[in-house]
Amino acid sequence: MQGDSIQFEKVKVKWNDGQKDYMEQFPHHTAIIYSVSSNDQVELIHQNTGYNGKKVTTSRLNFKGITSGKYTIYRPESK
Repeated sequence: MQGDSIQFEKVKVKWNDGQKDYMEQFPHHTAIIYSVSSNDQVELIHQNTGYNGKKVTTSRLNFKGITSGKYTIYRPESK
C-alpha cells in the first residue's frame, strides 16, 4: 500500500526492458512504496541504489523478478 516501507535483506532482482537483461542487489536496503501498479508491481522511492547513487529517485519493482533474499513490508501505525 502507498506509504508503506519495505526492507530488503540480501535481495537480488532481475528484469528485462525488452532489449537488455538487468540485475540489482539490495544486501540491506529500505525504500518507501510510492504507488501500487498491481499485486505484482510497485513504484519505490529511495536512494543509495546502484543505478542512481545518492539521489532520491523512483523505480519500479516487480516482485516476480526477485530471485533470492527476503523482504518485509511495514505499514505505519495511525493514531
